Amino acid sequence: MYKTFIHAFGSPNYTNHDNTCGRNTHHASLAINGVGRKGFIYDIKNAKHLILFGRNMFASLRIGENLQTMEMLENGGKLTYVDVRQTMTGLKADRFFQVRPGTDYALILAMIHEIIKRDAYDKAFIEQYVSGFDELCTFVEQYSPAWAAKECGVKEKAILGFVDDIIPAMPKVIFHPGWNLSRYKDSFYASRGLHILNILISNSRSKPRCSLKTGI
Repeated sequence: MYKTFIHAFGSPNYTNHDNTCGRNTHHASLAINGVGRKGFIYDIKNAKHLILFGRNMFASLRIGENLQTMEMLENGGKLTYVDVRQTMTGLKADRFFQVRPGTDYALILAMIHEIIKRDAYDKAFIEQYVSGFDELCTFVEQYSPAWAAKECGVKEKAILGFVDDIIPAMPKVIFHPGWNLSRYKDSFYASRGLHILNILISNSRSKPRCSLKTGI
């Protein structure tokens, strides 16, 4: 209603909280999957590993999502948390990456690099449903865990250990694409990278057409 009024008034200038909340996540999903961020439902309680980038869910009011996460943990699932500070969610996590501000994207690139390097991605899924995979491989070749460790201020062996953990749990691994990812200039790309990780492990029950061609 407000947007319609502003446009009828003759002004293109409309903004709301979403510009500093889920907008980058939404457009990242559109770029990769062709649907926005609300086009996905994450089956957290049946996952074996949930990865959160700055998603301090246990300090939020999304009770249903929190209960699913607690049920996953009670059933033996694991939680990895990435943030610039320790939080309530980080205290519940099996692994906590405390990264330098603005370096989430570097860590994501290293995860993509390592999964591709180990041939741990779902080749049949990629061949049938994904375009731009060869370009992705070329792009991430230089972004090794050793490089990301220096960028992020974390240990290389911690990144490698994380990949060791998630490979046996695939495809029941969820890289949450994030909330409040409008904080840094590279947040759009960080969210795209998280969607790409979900595609590489083919954790979707549906079989979408996904494009990785847009410059990561």
